[in-house]
Amino acid sequence: MNVRGAWRLEAFRETTSSGEVREPFGKHPRGLLLYTHDGFMSAQLMAPPTAHIDAHDIFGLPDAEAAAAARGYVAYSGPYRLVPGGIEHDLDVALFPGWLGTRQVRGAILEGRSLRLSTMTPYISRGAEVTAQLDWLRATSHSRSTTDVCEPPHEFPRDVVIAGL
Repeated sequence: MNVRGAWRLEAFRETTSSGEVREPFGKHPRGLLLYTHDGFMSAQLMAPPTAHIDAHDIFGLPDAEAAAAARGYVAYSGPYRLVPGGIEHDLDVALFPGWLGTRQVRGAILEGRSLRLSTMTPYISRGAEVTAQLDWLRATSHSRSTTDVCEPPHEFPRDVVIAGL
């Protein structure tokens, strides 16, 4: 199974132990999943923003706004390995501190340009035991979501400094 490259999130669903299906980030979640050739991965998932936060100081955001933004975001990265029927993600970095150092095992089905990842064991989400299913579509060169507001440059000039990096 060749999962290397970039993937765009198409759907994120949780199913409770009673069979209720929920979309924790709504009908139009955003996300990128990257698998590198040298064995690392990064997952970034977010709910569409519900309010514009007009702040340029990412560490000076008021607590309530920072908490609301984090509640609609999932992020983690680390090494990965393919295993029979799935993928293991070993988390070196995670937005949720309880995931640091854990192994997240995902069932994986690759069909053409589509990748379906599923949690292998239930977890607790908003007070209920759930399993998750995430549907990804292989990203194409310079593909972008329909909510982007500007064209990405094909290449940054060498003298451009990106603020905050």
